[in-house]
Amino acid sequence: MHNFLFGVVLGYILHTIQPFFIEKFKKRLLWRQWKQADSTWKSYQAILSGFELIQPGWSEGLFSEKHIVLTVEKKKMDFPLEIGKHVLDKEASTWFDLGLRNNLLIGLYDIDPFRISEDSSSEAHRLRLRAHRYKYFQFLSTNRIFCDGNSEHNELIQKYVAKKAPLHPIPEFANPLSVGLALFCEDGMTLVLTCRTEKESSSGIWEPGAIFNAVGENMNEQDKVGTYRGKDRFSPWKTAARGLKEEMGFKNAEIEKYDICLHSFVWDKRLLDYMFFGYVISDLSRSQIERQWLEAEDRHENKNINFVSVKDKSDCLTLLEDIKLNRDKWSLEALFSTLRTLIITRKVEWSDIEHVFSSNSDIT
Repeated sequence: MHNFLFGVVLGYILHTIQPFFIEKFKKRLLWRQWKQADSTWKSYQAILSGFELIQPGWSEGLFSEKHIVLTVEKKKMDFPLEIGKHVLDKEASTWFDLGLRNNLLIGLYDIDPFRISEDSSSEAHRLRLRAHRYKYFQFLSTNRIFCDGNSEHNELIQKYVAKKAPLHPIPEFANPLSVGLALFCEDGMTLVLTCRTEKESSSGIWEPGAIFNAVGENMNEQDKVGTYRGKDRFSPWKTAARGLKEEMGFKNAEIEKYDICLHSFVWDKRLLDYMFFGYVISDLSRSQIERQWLEAEDRHENKNINFVSVKDKSDCLTLLEDIKLNRDKWSLEALFSTLRTLIITRKVEWSDIEHVFSSNSDIT
């Protein structure tokens, strides 16, 4: 009788706790896989030497909204008077003539990744970003001239660049913050890419004719989501959602159905600006995506749209081979976003990338 009761109790306990431990085991396995992938990514970062991965997502490779605390602490950037006098005032008329708009945008001046407790879980981590407001022509007068390197104003700009470091934005520079999204349609079976226009007034001022992500959007005043300790709080997820609407023609109701997954916070060593990268998976067909894109508000920024099958490993390897053979056609943003997203979504392994690029390890 005692043995029977013991068996019943033991069976109940096992039935109750087994799913819990199985779920814990699965999460631990996924965590180990992500950590291994992240470690490998840093080892292979030389493949994309123009970018530096500041912080990968903490929760199985992804950020959650509570991980990112981004506030605008300064109403305007600390724009040096001498740059205003000798650069902006001199060049502004040329930029206006090109059809460029001096819009108000959001950039970073302080970055602090930290932990709120000794807990080793993803819940303990935060990325604290402090931002300022800047005008687009202030960006052209600072970060862009630094990147070009051959401007008559470069000597003046270099005075403010004592040391380039990803966690220490130059406070006198605009340091834009943007979001790039890899868009998958047909329930993840097809990757959507765009080809940038050559028109300078329509984003062709940066890598004209190159392959880009479906979404690449600068943060602006529309991306405010409330306040944090008395300061305006902004969200890169809202920037991403706005990009889906303005650049790809998605309706708000459609966007709300999808999970916007952000997996990487990155520093561009060329422009000294910052980006979140991620992806979104849509159930729409290729034709539906193209129709929406043709009617999008920012349709003029890209001259065409392309669809690449990634439904299985063979398709993904074909894409990797194409990237290797046509590297000069890809923007660094699209290259980084595509490779890292394929890893995060487990469409390819790092060994696949290593194998494809083994005969040409540096593709920058």
